[in-house]
Amino acid sequence: MASLSDMRAHNKKIGHHFFEKGNPPVVAKHGNGLVTGGYSSGFVVYKYDPSTGKITFQKHYDSKPDAVQGAKKLN
Repeated sequence: MASLSDMRAHNKKIGHHFFEKGNPPVVAKHGNGLVTGGYSSGFVVYKYDPSTGKITFQKHYDSKPDAVQGAKKLN
């Protein structure tokens, strides 16, 4: 399983910008599931694809515990 640092490096290597300054920071990681703060409110779950390095939106949640549960279900 990739560490957050490995995910960051792989995502950057393929020319994507998920971890760049200005984007909401990752507040929780569970396997390939990532939770960030929402741009205006709530929390967002993303899924990291270890074969491609892409990180894709999965779902928006109103609370952090719900988002963490959503990230756990991705594994």
